[in-house]
Amino acid sequence: MYSEVSGAMHSDFDNLPYELGGRTLGLVMAAGFSRRFGGVDKRTLRLADGVGLLEHTLAQLRPVFTDTSGASLLAVVIRPDDCPTALGIPDDCHIVRAPNARCGLGASISDGMTAVREMSFIRDIDSVAILLGDMPALQPAILTKLLKLSANDAIVRPRFNMQCGHPVVFGRKFWPALYGLTGDEGARQVIAANVSALTVVDVDDPGTLLDIDTRGAFDRHWQGNAGMTSNLFPAAQD
Repeated sequence: MYSEVSGAMHSDFDNLPYELGGRTLGLVMAAGFSRRFGGVDKRTLRLADGVGLLEHTLAQLRPVFTDTSGASLLAVVIRPDDCPTALGIPDDCHIVRAPNARCGLGASISDGMTAVREMSFIRDIDSVAILLGDMPALQPAILTKLLKLSANDAIVRPRFNMQCGHPVVFGRKFWPALYGLTGDEGARQVIAANVSALTVVDVDDPGTLLDIDTRGAFDRHWQGNAGMTSNLFPAAQD
């Protein structure tokens, strides 16, 4: 059964004691409006195997973002009026509703980070991985590699062919900066302001760069090639 959290802010959160537990929460951004898809909700577009885009992405993430007891460490950020079941979100995922989704990715990250502060297990989470819900080619082995380098005072991100990609993992030290994000720039400004804390990991996974932003990219890379990464790079430039 889904657990949902709100974006209500507790002003004393950052002064609460916490324990470094070596765990990372995956925060999946899936509150966009698919504006370049001609009114079609890309999150539910079916791959060749019949699985929706968001559902497939989450299936790639779930083996990595699970604690030792089997509990999910995935929180999915969606729009206020979304139905999680219709989007193919597994019922063990945590649901975050982003009231400011229309304001862009940065605003949705802020909503998500504000909301996860209410989660009962957040005190022993060291870092949060900001993931995109339209990146179905991410490989679990690469994600595991990134998380092994995560720390309370570190920012970690992958690089493929000299191009930085996603996800970006933010240690707890940088969470306050994420709360205040606005607009559609994502977390770039937080990374730029903390370059000395950034660890860039070279990977052999083109899936760290491929997000499905247009219908053309979806048709070329995924329709008829579900689950395959050999033909996914270079990513379409539409």
